Amino acid sequence: MSLFRALLGMAAVAATGAAVAGKIVNDKKRQEELNEFLVPEVDEPVVMDIPEDEDVLDMDIRSLKGQDISNVLFIFKVQDAQSAHELQRLAAEEHMGSTYDDEAGTVEIVYQESFGETELQNLYKILKDISKECGATYKKYHFE
Repeated sequence: MSLFRALLGMAAVAATGAAVAGKIVNDKKRQEELNEFLVPEVDEPVVMDIPEDEDVLDMDIRSLKGQDISNVLFIFKVQDAQSAHELQRLAAEEHMGSTYDDEAGTVEIVYQESFGETELQNLYKILKDISKECGATYKKYHFE
């Protein structure tokens, strides 16, 4: 009887060992499949089209079409205070208010007109022209 128990115990240990080994093999196989899915091996380099600042400005302005918002702040990065003041002066000539943050080196231009197709096309042209003239770089916009 004790020989039978010893053989039965050894069989149970062998079965458990086989089950553990099988689980390890399956886990490794699943991990390899997951790695291939998440990070596939690509022979060719990944090329991303990163739009230029003017294109981002155009896309942001187009996204405002038909919005029911009172004020939009367009944020531009400037090189120095003189460029900032020039940008503010040009924005004021176009009847837009602005503020200058000296620490961040940014100018916020406030747009308060309607968001129709024609108005937004004019806004894009104005902002593009005045930022180019001052050497400012468009960063983003947000609602006031």
